[in-house]
Amino acid sequence: MNVLIVFDDAVQKLAEAVAEGVKEIGHQAVLQSVSKNPDPQGVDFVFLGGKQGKTFSLNDYVEKREWTGKKVSVFGIKNASGDDGTALLKKRGAQVEKNTFFAKLYGALSFLGKGRFAEDDLIRARGFGERTLNQAFDLKIQKSNGKARIQGYLK
Repeated sequence: MNVLIVFDDAVQKLAEAVAEGVKEIGHQAVLQSVSKNPDPQGVDFVFLGGKQGKTFSLNDYVEKREWTGKKVSVFGIKNASGDDGTALLKKRGAQVEKNTFFAKLYGALSFLGKGRFAEDDLIRARGFGERTLNQAFDLKIQKSNGKARIQGYLK
């Protein structure tokens, strides 16, 4: 399965973690900054990562693309309650998954989108990538593959 992960530069670390989750279950993940204007056609699934405020930072990107029938999920930074892009995606015909994932930036410059993510959020982003694809394509989780535990997860 081919997965495209389009991200706003402020959420690059989250996008990389989502890609790790996608690869963990054996699928191909291509990371592309929204500034490179990637084409979502020809892929099986698209993750869109950006900043949520009054509007979603990738709304312009969404407006300029064809989304009819495309399976999509949204993740990013949540600065305030507001548009996370899912309403626009649905309006444009996308099959938006119920799963969304938003983390918080920390640090002195977080209000500018230049902070850091907590390690827990990066681990959760990786799980978000795995879980979202499993649910979107009704994939069954395989029996134990020999992994004792997920790295970073403590019982």
